[in-house]
Amino acid sequence: MRVFRQSWTVVHNRCSARPRFLTVSSASRSHTRPHQVPQNVRQRKLLRPAKTFRAETGRRAEDAGLHFLSAPTQADAPVSQRNPQSKKWRSKVKTAATPDILLGMLQEAQKQAQMDASVIGAAVQHCGFQRWWFALLQVHQLHKRYKLDPGIGRHLLLSALARCMKDKTLDVAELAARGPKALELGKQTWKAMPELTSEVAFCAALGSAWSLCDAVGSADAVQWANELHAWSESQSFTATAQTRTPLLLVLEKHRQHDRVNTLLRQMLEKKMIDEVLLSGLIDSAGQGFMCRRVEQLWRRFTNKYKVRPNAICYVAYAKAHLLSGKAVAAVQILRNFDGLDVAGIQEAAPHAAIVFLQALAIVYHSNMNGQTKQELLQYLNEKREFASIQHTVHMKDQWAQLYSTSRRLVSRPHKFLLHDLLHYDNAKRRSKMMHWDNFKAGSKYLQVMSEMEG
Repeated sequence: MRVFRQSWTVVHNRCSARPRFLTVSSASRSHTRPHQVPQNVRQRKLLRPAKTFRAETGRRAEDAGLHFLSAPTQADAPVSQRNPQSKKWRSKVKTAATPDILLGMLQEAQKQAQMDASVIGAAVQHCGFQRWWFALLQVHQLHKRYKLDPGIGRHLLLSALARCMKDKTLDVAELAARGPKALELGKQTWKAMPELTSEVAFCAALGSAWSLCDAVGSADAVQWANELHAWSESQSFTATAQTRTPLLLVLEKHRQHDRVNTLLRQMLEKKMIDEVLLSGLIDSAGQGFMCRRVEQLWRRFTNKYKVRPNAICYVAYAKAHLLSGKAVAAVQILRNFDGLDVAGIQEAAPHAAIVFLQALAIVYHSNMNGQTKQELLQYLNEKREFASIQHTVHMKDQWAQLYSTSRRLVSRPHKFLLHDLLHYDNAKRRSKMMHWDNFKAGSKYLQVMSEMEG
């Protein structure tokens, strides 16, 4: 579908979830390639089923067969929005190692009169992938200051805000403090969105807005997500499964299970149910310590919907139980992970290894069982060289700490209390166990806490 660029005038429609504009959305995108994003993000995107993409990514011969961008590069889209001289800056900003370097690049591009909205879009996207919250706000101010075409890259800003709200190096309180600002800016961005005149633009914008709602996760975010859903139902375009997924995730986090179940039935009729949605819902329920709901979802998808879980689903499944202090269940889920005949084993292996070792160390510390000790020791020996293939610095650090502690735990278990073992970031910052008493080794606390919590 060809998208034309026109002058625009704001015409507010107070009855809708967003104002209407006498324009159409720009098709210009920041054509990000897999090597330009963090590896964990890259692997998740590349593991997404090809059938969920509208088209292959890119126009070059070497891009043949590549499914990476949610919204495809449109072969008939106009390219006049892009200044040819800005090409080098689009590439450069995506390599910036620090926020200061990125902002310096933008200043230099402006000085050379080579700044345009595509450069800002690339910078916004890079800030999102790197979780650079304060740099993202500064880039947004540059966009406003230079009065660049507001029709370009609005959904990129929404996506970047959502990614910055998922910075796991921060504690829950710090992220929550960002929420109101992120949501406010997201709503402003949505209201300034040009008229969405193609299904591609509709899905890109709506999916990004729902992703922000899911990342913020507050009651206000849920309310906005519902408003967006009501608005979307009145439009002529149809939201894809990928677009709808974050809506279901934020509803799941807020325990609106009946609503989620209704939406699932609707999506099933449209053949929109897949393993990506399964892993997302399992993760959302797990964050709320809803193990029974996790089991319900797993059975529904795998038995009733006949969804074949990929490796990421299994990791999310085990992680959900671990967050609730169900370390034994997490071990059982991942015990034979390397032998599973499912997609994405190699890509998910580092995360699976960390979750499994964390759970196994806790199980041994709790029960001091000889058989568990042997399993732990065998796993440590098998994974002696595993640290060399970890795919992010953050995961390497977690693995190194967890591996070292587990080695010492085998020989001197009574030197450790429960909280000394929590090196997996989600277990240390976001699990029930961080609020438990600091139990001694051999006190069978997993069984005790399970009985107490029913």
